Amino acid sequence: MASQVTLYACAGLMLLIACGGFALFGVAFAERNRLDPFWEVMVCTTNDVYVSDRTQKTPSYTPEQLGFDSSDATDMSNYALALQAMTISSFHGWTSKLCVNPNQVNVDTGTTVNGSVWVEYPDTTTGGYQLLPVGESWIPATNFPIGGSGAALTWNTFSINGSVAYWATLQPSVTVISTLHYKTTSTVTFFGSEISSVSEGISWCGYKANFLTSTMGPTTCEDTYEELVIPEIDAEGEPDKMEGTKKDIENSEKLRDLVCGLIMAVGLLIGLGCPSCAALMIWRSLRSKRAQRLTDSKSGDTLDGSNETDANRDLEDAATAKQAGTVPQPEKKMLEEGSERSAN
Repeated sequence: MASQVTLYACAGLMLLIACGGFALFGVAFAERNRLDPFWEVMVCTTNDVYVSDRTQKTPSYTPEQLGFDSSDATDMSNYALALQAMTISSFHGWTSKLCVNPNQVNVDTGTTVNGSVWVEYPDTTTGGYQLLPVGESWIPATNFPIGGSGAALTWNTFSINGSVAYWATLQPSVTVISTLHYKTTSTVTFFGSEISSVSEGISWCGYKANFLTSTMGPTTCEDTYEELVIPEIDAEGEPDKMEGTKKDIENSEKLRDLVCGLIMAVGLLIGLGCPSCAALMIWRSLRSKRAQRLTDSKSGDTLDGSNETDANRDLEDAATAKQAGTVPQPEKKMLEEGSERSAN
């Protein structure tokens, strides 16, 4: 009885463990679906442009210090042009884009080092354009929470001398090129643990701007300067997209599938294996009991058969003695009882 109780207790424990295995399978399956797809494109609104902190710094040189004659009208005209050329115009400009994060991944962006800003300035030697450095660019730290949104900012600082500034104000649009040294940290919660991956790189971005009205057209970014195709200043802007790095997305999906697949396999093995073991234990116990009952039954039949053989032998001896006329009284009585039993 005690062994039977122990057997059923072990079987119950295995069934309980099996339930845990199926629960583990379900959790891994749900986690796999929660992170599928691992990354969807983050769509951003069109650029909002801001320009601030306009300053001009003109050096205080006298005509004589620059080699001009203050009494000569022509020299004074050239003196004014020289001062204009040496005047430094500085201002800060930045773009702001509201980006929505539909993923189960927390995204942080920023910059590793400051980038450079150029304008495409006429090259008198080749007749084309040259990249003239005019400032710096950087990306302020921004967070895009899971299922939320954040403002993606790009800062540009311009410092342009008078001659270039004067030329720029006369143009309907000037092409501005900048490099952005970005750093993106993606953090995902996986089975209660946070896993982060960092991606760094350089993007070349360009847009056309009107320096007189402080307006700009749509921005486009590529991996190299040669790949840039910059829209006109009055072109219809399309929503920008943060697509993520293809290699990082593929590696993250492989890791997700590997971990979830292993956990689901282990959970399924436990869920199916433990009930099978419990059923096997019970079946073997029942089989053993049945074999024991058959053994006991055969032993009893053998014993009864031996007694019957002895009784028959006694009856035969008594019959022989009766024929010989030498049957004692007890044997005679036994013979009569045996005859009655045979008749019945």
